[in-house]
This record gives sequence, structure tokens and C-alpha cells, in this order.
Amino acid sequence: MYILNVEIQEFFFQRQIMDIKHIIEKLKKSSYTKNFKESKITDYIKKESIVLYKTDTIEAIQNLLCNKNICDQITYFYVVDDEKKLCGIVPLRRLITTEKTTTVEKIMISNIISLSHTSTIEEAQNLFMEYKFLAFPVIDEEKKLLGIFDITVLTSNDLNFQVNQRFDEAFELIGVRASIIQYLTPWSSFLMRFPWLIPTIIGGTFCAILSSYFEHTIAGSIILTFFLTMILGLGESVSIQSLSITLKRLQIQKITLPWYCKSIFKELITALLLGTGIGLILFTIVMIWKQEPWQGISIGISVVLSLCSASFFGITIPTLIHHTKLDPKVAAGPLVLGFSDICTVLFYFGTASILL
Repeated sequence: MYILNVEIQEFFFQRQIMDIKHIIEKLKKSSYTKNFKESKITDYIKKESIVLYKTDTIEAIQNLLCNKNICDQITYFYVVDDEKKLCGIVPLRRLITTEKTTTVEKIMISNIISLSHTSTIEEAQNLFMEYKFLAFPVIDEEKKLLGIFDITVLTSNDLNFQVNQRFDEAFELIGVRASIIQYLTPWSSFLMRFPWLIPTIIGGTFCAILSSYFEHTIAGSIILTFFLTMILGLGESVSIQSLSITLKRLQIQKITLPWYCKSIFKELITALLLGTGIGLILFTIVMIWKQEPWQGISIGISVVLSLCSASFFGITIPTLIHHTKLDPKVAAGPLVLGFSDICTVLFYFGTASILL
């Protein structure tokens, strides 16, 4: 069973080696804070790692590892002498392919790349990029082993940075930056957020005015009011989806008319399919609930038109803003939602007034 576990570990180690170039590329592009870069690595080292003595035999080590139930991620071990000074490293493969009576000293690699306990995170990052190892031993001024500095410290920090970045991007879709707002006073936060709510207020006012022109339609078909909130929500969701996709493309794509036309065509086809699928579901619900086929058809058609217009604005507005050299992340969200809501109300009640 132990040999089987080791073989599995070796398999995953090879997979790790295959991905190491990708990890290193991530490190090169990482945007750590200055405080984190200047932190001492001693705050992040792992001290509970298994350490071998150079006088140990292979058989004794194998028995030890069986009892310890070693972690799948361990692929090599560090060797120390009686004074706990680092003197070598032994790959896991050598432990399972060497005679059991052999001592660790005979199979260990003496040429070791290590980190000093005074090293910073930035220095460790440079060492990872230079040697492409998964971990480095950390030693003190007497060369005694203090622990292991693992590459996961850097990649997990990078992951946290990416999560925060995505969190910020999500808020930017509605016109604010979360990373800035969290440090502002309530009044400063109000001054930053309120202007971006004005397009929503204007859009909502237009929606109310448009709805007032369809009083007779609403009075003749009360069921329309039951589905209005759902239709508005669907339109806003699709507009935000199209907006998010467009913002990602604008980061790497040069704006050209062919690119815009291709993007519009692709998104409209997707919106048409989404609208048709949702429209059929809502038609079925209306038929089962109220047995009113024309009302179901009206709602279904309005969904298709609403989602197509939402996709159109989700692509067009950020593209135009980007073309004017402004930041579409902050400005596009409220505008897209406002225009999407207005068109949704117009198509929803307009279709009903024609068919009902």
C-alpha cells in the first residue's frame, strides 16, 4: 500500500512539474502589495515538515513515512545532521528505489539552494522564478533548518489579489470601485455613489411615464403586471452579461467596425436563443395558469425583443465609451441598465397593446 501511495505521489509530482511554467508565469504577472513583498519569509514558513537525518537508513525512513501517512504534495525531503544543520535533499523517488540498508547520506544531494531567514517575499519570488522549484528550505545564520517556504504562499496571495480584483470589477459594473469605497467616510461614499444612481432614477422615471401611456392595456390584462418584474430582471441580467463579456474583450481587442458587427451578431443570436427558450417557458406558464394564449404569446415575444435590446446596449454602450477614451467599467453599467429597462417596458406593453 505504501509503494502504491508513493507511485501516486510521483504521478502528481510529474503533473506539478508540467504546470510549473504556468505557475512561474503567474508569479511574474503578480501584483503584490509593497508591504507583502517586503515581509520576512519567516512569517510564512512551514515548520511541521518531515526532516531526515543523514545517518538514517532507507528502511527506517520508509517505516516512519508509513506511520506518518505523508501528504500527497511531498515530493522531496530535507536532510540535517545531528546539530540540525541542513546538509542535503533527497527526492522521494530515491527513497523507494534504493537498498533499504543504505543510509540517507549516500543518496542525498548536497548542492542545496536555500533561503536565509532574513530574506523577503520579493527575494523568494525571484528565486522561484530563477530555479523553478516548488519549495525552498529556510536556514538561519548557523545553517540550521528553520522550515520550508512553499510556492503556495505566493500563489494563494495572488489568488486573494485576483478575488479582490474580481470583487472590484463587479462593483465597477454599477459605477463604483469597492477598493476605494471601503476606506471612505459615509459622506464621501455618498458623493461618489449618488451620481451613478441618477441614470437609474432617470431610467425608472421614463419607465413609469411609458407605463402610464398603456393604462388601458394594463387594465384590460392584469396578468401583464404579474410578469413585469420578471421581464425587467431578465433584461437587466442579460445586459450585465453582455457588458461583462464586452469589457473583457475591450481589454485585449482593438475596436474596429468588423469586430463590432461580429460581436453584435454573435450576442444577438445568443439573446434570440435565450429569449425564445424563456418565452416558450412563460407561454406555457400563462397557458397552464390563465389559459390565455394571446397573452402568453405577447409576453413571449416581448421577452425576445427585451433580451435582444439588452444585448445590443450591453455591447454598444461600453464600446462607444471606450472609443471616447473614457473608462467603460465605471460609466457603462448604469447607462446599460437604464436603457435596457426603458426598452423592456416599451416592448412589453407595446407588444401587448398590438396583440391584445
